[in-house]
Amino acid sequence: MNNINDYIDDRDELTKLADDFGTDKGSRKHNYTPAYHKHFKYIRCKVRKILEIGVGKGSSVVMWMKYFNPDIVVGLDIAPQAICKNQTSVV
Repeated sequence: MNNINDYIDDRDELTKLADDFGTDKGSRKHNYTPAYHKHFKYIRCKVRKILEIGVGKGSSVVMWMKYFNPDIVVGLDIAPQAICKNQTSVV
């Protein structure tokens, strides 16, 4: 039998996005997103540009795009295979 807590999803919006897109910043690995959300929720609608250093697979870039809805996101990584060839926005 399932516990009632199995049906309760008390994750904040950024953590849900992180988990949905598979970034390591969410609750499944490092769990940074609750702290990020705590500070970023107040400026969320004002953020127009994002720079992420160390994009890896790019899942957190998508997370930031969905969370902030910025005009531009730039991702940098030392590994050539991590750099996206497509420079258009992700839908």
